[in-house]
Order: sequence, then C-alpha cells, then structure tokens
Amino acid sequence: MSEFKDAIEAYAKYVVKEARNNLAQMGKAGGQLDRSIDYEVKQNRSSGGRFASGYNAEFFMEDYGIYQDLGVKGIGGKRKTGKNKGKPFENKGRGGEFQFRKGVPNRAMIKSLKSWIKRKGLKGRDEKTGRFITNQSLSFIIAKSVFHTGIKRSLFFTKPFEAGIKRFGDDIAVSYGNDVLKELVKKWVQ
Repeated sequence: MSEFKDAIEAYAKYVVKEARNNLAQMGKAGGQLDRSIDYEVKQNRSSGGRFASGYNAEFFMEDYGIYQDLGVKGIGGKRKTGKNKGKPFENKGRGGEFQFRKGVPNRAMIKSLKSWIKRKGLKGRDEKTGRFITNQSLSFIIAKSVFHTGIKRSLFFTKPFEAGIKRFGDDIAVSYGNDVLKELVKKWVQ
C-alpha cells in the first residue's frame, strides 16, 4: 500500500470517527444517520477509465445528513429568528428543499416523520383537551414547524472534515511526494 493511500485512509477514519462523536454529543448516537456515516478510499482514474496516480476519499451518509449538518432556513412565519442566516438550504414554499404545496408538507416527509415519531416513542397531546393526538397529526405539526422555523445547523460533519484537513494535510502532501519520488527512483534504476 502506498504512503499516500495510508494518509488518505487515516484522514477518512478521523473524519468518520469525529462525526460520529459529534452526533453522540448531540444525543443522536446509534441512530440511522450515525450508522450510515462511512467512507471509501478509491484510486483515481483518468477520463479513459485507466488507473491514475493518487487516491481520494468519498464519504457517505443518509441524504438528510446534509440538512442536519448545514441547516435549513425556514420561511419565517411567527417564529422567525436570526439563527437561520447563512444556511445554504431554505424553504421556499412550493419548490423548496422541503416540498410543501399550499402550505401542506408532502407525503414522503410525513411518512418519514411518522416512522421517526414511532421509533422515538413520542406522543402528542391536544393543548385544550389533553387528549393524545395521532402520529399523523403530530408529524404534520412537526413538519409545519420545520417549514417555518427551519433546522439549526450542527456542523457535525463539516467541523471534523475541515479539522482533518488541518491535522492530516501535511502528512497527505508529504506522503504523495514520497510516492512520486519512489516511482521516479524505480524508473531511474531500471
């Protein structure tokens, strides 16, 4: 194995480990998102499909992980706050990241929220009567809240990704140089 691949592997392991630690600190350890975070180190290929020098790391996670990491700006509503500034995703009504039609969330969002509510064992109550409400109603209420107030950014993945570059950047550069030097020496010796 090349030094460069080892350095990329060490970087990727660090990022995954720290991202999972961040989720654990947020109280989301062992969840679907936590289990889905992974990486794969692949050798680069040229445009013709031949192997090229170098390696890269690809990171994987559940699709909604990017929304948890970078946050989503809500449309405002009554609870508009400044915490949503600078978020790359936002709700824009009909065509936004979270699809709503005439203020009603789409079925996929309601379905995923219902399964999340069931997994967490949450029970909603009617404020006036104190009766329990259905999971369907609770998921609708949560979806409307997310639509209006957004999702606060956590940077659970971004922080270790950037910290890993600072921590392993020199090792990656030196190991790449060493691999290139080894290849040149092999060609000169022959």
